[in-house]
Amino acid sequence: MFAALLAAAAIMQTAVALPQTPAAQTVAIVDKAFNGQPTELAVLGTAHLSQFDKRFNRARLDPLITRLAQWRPTVITVENDTGRACDEAAARPDVFGTKARQYCADVKMARAAVGLDQVRAEAAIDEMLSTSIADRQPAERRRLAALFMAAGHLGSALVQWLRLSPAERRPDNLLTPALAERLESYAASNNETYSIAARLAAELGLERVYPIDDSEGGRIVLPTTKTYIDQLTALWNNAAVREDEVVRKGRAETMLNGGNILAYYRWLNDPATLAEQMRGDFAAAIADKSAEQTGRRYLAYWETRNLNMVANIRYAFGRHPGTRVLTIVGSSHKPYFERYLATQSDVRIVDVNTLLR
Repeated sequence: MFAALLAAAAIMQTAVALPQTPAAQTVAIVDKAFNGQPTELAVLGTAHLSQFDKRFNRARLDPLITRLAQWRPTVITVENDTGRACDEAAARPDVFGTKARQYCADVKMARAAVGLDQVRAEAAIDEMLSTSIADRQPAERRRLAALFMAAGHLGSALVQWLRLSPAERRPDNLLTPALAERLESYAASNNETYSIAARLAAELGLERVYPIDDSEGGRIVLPTTKTYIDQLTALWNNAAVREDEVVRKGRAETMLNGGNILAYYRWLNDPATLAEQMRGDFAAAIADKSAEQTGRRYLAYWETRNLNMVANIRYAFGRHPGTRVLTIVGSSHKPYFERYLATQSDVRIVDVNTLLR
């Protein structure tokens, strides 16, 4: 506990010390003029749950979802690429390699069903959601689910599906049996976009979750040569990584064998836990002295990706100032997110662990 407090204090001191530059002091004029209700933003760092074995049961997440629902966020973001980014990755394998196959769903069926490409499907969604309706007709929700799938926003498609009554979760003349089957597979997935974010959004009566990942920074390190991979692997072969892996495996085993899910998430989001990730990964990268500067190139990719993701979060809640925002992301992103988001003039970072007690 004392170590965690020290780590938290160090992070707070860094956050205070960094802005003392002339430019930051100039921007502080804007900060001081703010007199409204701040946007409250909580970052839930998570393990990627789809990587757990069959002992993990989605029902174990119920206490976590209940606790998050009590905070009542109105904007939820997830670590997924937008359909637009996936289209670019598919069109440019020379730049993005196998990214589209690895991280993007096949949306051809959905686009054929609705007769729209990604851009037009997104435009149709915007038009439908421009009118706020608490109780949409089932056919309209099925249409939104199909459109979200065509746009590559799969988490939001599941939100619409889950907001239907069980009897209405069925195919129709637009949402084909194959698409309905795929939505059911998302509902059964452990992936945190589906098992936490979409479930939470549906429970809160939200229409969507916002995908905010951005792999544009990957151009910095692509193509990933064998030399690059070998050097990066060597950088990660350090005592901090080995110790962290042992601790993470032990914590995961405890949780999988019936341990408290809230305690597991409090540990994932503890400053001391996050500090160990920083030491073994990004601190090791920036200390790289190789001629190729592999570690620093990797860190440039990581920081670029996080900056783009944070910009996407800011965009997601930009039309809703003074709201509550929950962003769900792999835990190694969390310190970067909070560092960057804390510089926004009307944003207050909420300690997510206060929500999980």
